[in-house]
Amino acid sequence: MFIVRKAFSARPLNRVAQTASVSCAATKESNQYVRNAQAAEIFRSSFYASKNRENSIPVEDLDQLVMRDNVRPSIFVNALELTGLGLGLVSRFAPEAISKGIAEAVEDAAVQQFNDNIRDMQLQNIDDIDVKETLKYHRELRGEDTSDTKPDSTIPAVDAKNALTQIIYHSLKLSTKY
Repeated sequence: MFIVRKAFSARPLNRVAQTASVSCAATKESNQYVRNAQAAEIFRSSFYASKNRENSIPVEDLDQLVMRDNVRPSIFVNALELTGLGLGLVSRFAPEAISKGIAEAVEDAAVQQFNDNIRDMQLQNIDDIDVKETLKYHRELRGEDTSDTKPDSTIPAVDAKNALTQIIYHSLKLSTKY
């Protein structure tokens, strides 16, 4: 990992779920979602860190889940971290409209990824409460407030943002299995 993370957790794991015996099958099934969530949040945190703003995306609780459940991290973590750093640098020096579009694309892709993971866990009846709660917590995190942005009237800008969102989303999706 390129970014040094603090040793303490920003959001401690649910103590009841932490001490409860989670079945091995449920843990194995939820591993891919923990792996994907960790990769998505490392991507988002490196994006905001390279924009030279205070990092508001904690990944310590996901790191704890990875260690607790002995989850193999994604092989794409370093590539996603470098991509986040690169997009953050581009966003940092780009005009404000482009910078907001990139930040919205990053946020939209991450939220879409978390929604897909939560929905897939529900469809597969995976009852790892701690993983579900952690995914829901990270889904609600926002690195930047993009709610006050007005929709752009220029179609190419909206298409470019949507294309970037899909590229980021599918890049994050790769980290689920690999």
